[in-house]
Amino acid sequence: MFRKITAEDNKYIETSKKYYKLINEFKSYLEEETLNSGLTKTGTSGKASSYARYLVRLIIIFQEYFPNEYVTFRSKEGSSKLNQLRELNGYKDYNKSEGRYPNAALNKFEEFKASYLKELESNDAQKTEVQNIQDILKNNDNDLLLLYGAKDETYNHAVVLRSFLEERLSQ
Repeated sequence: MFRKITAEDNKYIETSKKYYKLINEFKSYLEEETLNSGLTKTGTSGKASSYARYLVRLIIIFQEYFPNEYVTFRSKEGSSKLNQLRELNGYKDYNKSEGRYPNAALNKFEEFKASYLKELESNDAQKTEVQNIQDILKNNDNDLLLLYGAKDETYNHAVVLRSFLEERLSQ
């Protein structure tokens, strides 16, 4: 199942659209990281785009290997599941044939996810709101209605927040 997936492939286009916001946030994170590193004056090295494209490919491959798995890729669990690809037969050869970009993309995605979750946990305003939501859940038998305005019912910020809250409440 590990194979070359081009940007013209229908599955690639469909997945890029489905995860548009996540992919663009990941790319922006990488561009900012490049600029902050001081290794380039323009802030663009081309790696951000490459890693973002490989993330799309890895999501496609993940969904082919695990078609019945529901994953929010922003959650810690989703990130761990995406990393399961490294353990599958054929991954090492695929990674090598692709110039090690798949591994690099997964590593950078881990950093991106960690920074996103850290922001949720460290931003004072968000921290206060998360605590308020946790209090509501504890006082209402864990019932809470999360509303969202996204067209996609499966992949949106309410799903990410639910996953984040579930992790926090289970601790």
